[in-house]
Amino acid sequence: MRTIAFIFVITIAFVGCNKADNSPVNSRDFIGKWKMVSQSGGLAGHTERIPEDSLFTLTLNRDKTYQYMRNSKLKATGRYVLKTIGDESLITFDGATLSQNIGTRNDSLFVSDRFPDGFGTLYIKVK
Repeated sequence: MRTIAFIFVITIAFVGCNKADNSPVNSRDFIGKWKMVSQSGGLAGHTERIPEDSLFTLTLNRDKTYQYMRNSKLKATGRYVLKTIGDESLITFDGATLSQNIGTRNDSLFVSDRFPDGFGTLYIKVK
């Protein structure tokens, strides 16, 4: 009986474990300059529209560098890494300990935290 239980546990362990797909993401969808238009989330779950007189931009470059600007002043710069785990596209910025989900639809970019009550940010492509 112990042998059958042992074989069952080992079989489940091997079948249940699959290698995570850490393949690179096709970055061409994300490259460019993006203007922040809203943020939402947190415990209260509100959506905050960015005032028209405030300009927040995120620029993702082909060489895997980024610039984050607020009203034309550089607030952050560095490198980023894009990867895929399962069906999620993720971005990690220099110095960040957590990756964020990233996705595009038409001319919109979505970046969001990967935990409950996290924040999500919506950007529109600057042309």
